[in-house]
Amino acid sequence: MEKRNKALTIGFFLSYFLACFIKLSPSAVMPLLQAKLNLSSGMTGLIASMYFIPYGIMQLLAVPLCRRFGSSRVFFMGLVISACGLLVFSLGTSALPLALGRFLTGIGTGPFFIGIVNHLQLCTSGKQYVKLYGYSIFASNVGSTIASTPLKALLSKVSYNTVFLFLVFFALALGTWILIIGRESEKGKKREKEEKLFIQLATSFKLALSQKIFIAALFCWLTQVFIQMSYHGLWCIQWSTLAMPCFEGLASCSGLAIGFGLILSGLWGEQIRCFIPQFGKDLKRGLAVWSNECLILVCLVLAIMARVLKPSALIAGAALINDIVLGYACGLMIIQVGALVKDHCQNGENSSIIGVFNFFGSLCAQISQRLTGELIDAFETFTTKALSFALTYACVALAIALIVVISYFSLRQKQTA
Repeated sequence: MEKRNKALTIGFFLSYFLACFIKLSPSAVMPLLQAKLNLSSGMTGLIASMYFIPYGIMQLLAVPLCRRFGSSRVFFMGLVISACGLLVFSLGTSALPLALGRFLTGIGTGPFFIGIVNHLQLCTSGKQYVKLYGYSIFASNVGSTIASTPLKALLSKVSYNTVFLFLVFFALALGTWILIIGRESEKGKKREKEEKLFIQLATSFKLALSQKIFIAALFCWLTQVFIQMSYHGLWCIQWSTLAMPCFEGLASCSGLAIGFGLILSGLWGEQIRCFIPQFGKDLKRGLAVWSNECLILVCLVLAIMARVLKPSALIAGAALINDIVLGYACGLMIIQVGALVKDHCQNGENSSIIGVFNFFGSLCAQISQRLTGELIDAFETFTTKALSFALTYACVALAIALIVVISYFSLRQKQTA
């Protein structure tokens, strides 16, 4: 990869880092706004979830737009729109501008992940593709980690308005850099004809839903999204501090622990998986995905148990370790599903299929934050706030258990590539 392409790839990674920071920042920001504006949990979840409606739509448009206009132009416009959304959110004093800000950032950051996959397909191959794809997941996980406990600590010193205004300038500067580098790097490359754009959308859906193993993998992908966006991205810090008030400092590190697990999955996911005795080195990719699904379910059940038992330093510490494993399982799901899709499709199709997965994932994320907020409000009418969280995620665990049973028979299909 030439130097200009390397610089452009770094710019894309930084964009994805910013996207994941924005996506998961509600876990630290929204509890403050909920108290300041006297918002219900349902309204809090609705505001946070407004990010995912446009984000999901952009998953479908990302590949066609990148092929039509070039990745650098798409990233530049995405960062400009994100800056506008961050500005509106930072100045918002009621639910409407806060929701609008989240909506705009969803539009802006929507193309970044699929844009990176498309860019790497064009500029790399073989081991270099896998290596750089792993780096992009690592960058996103760092952004997700900083958006939890570190951001909460920062917000105790600095107002959220100041933080988001800084991000406005960062997004604009990064977008300008990408546009300047990309104009030279992508010069002379042919663009797809306009009439092919929407035909490609239909083809992407057909590819993603063409095999039983893809459909099963999609449900596993949605499980990871539901847990990350509702638990990690919104409620984990608040729930942990409510359930363990005597150990608030330790319990509030829940988001950081999940983020650390996500980072580990990006660095050593495949290597660690190979040393699990009951699965072994020759595990079929489909069963690898299913095993991650089981691990997510087990960790969620343990997380619930840790927060309903009598709080102690030992339980708080064990809950953090469990959150690390949960983050690892969710991160590994992203990697394993991406690898499974690449194993079962033609070259160049995986970005379109993952785009469809991310589209459904974004709808799931929107539903997860709104639904869990409404369930928490409903359970809180007859029990404590902390227990309402536990009852909400007990319902989630039951749904995941059903998916685990159904997906097993599809995901054990033999690899075709």
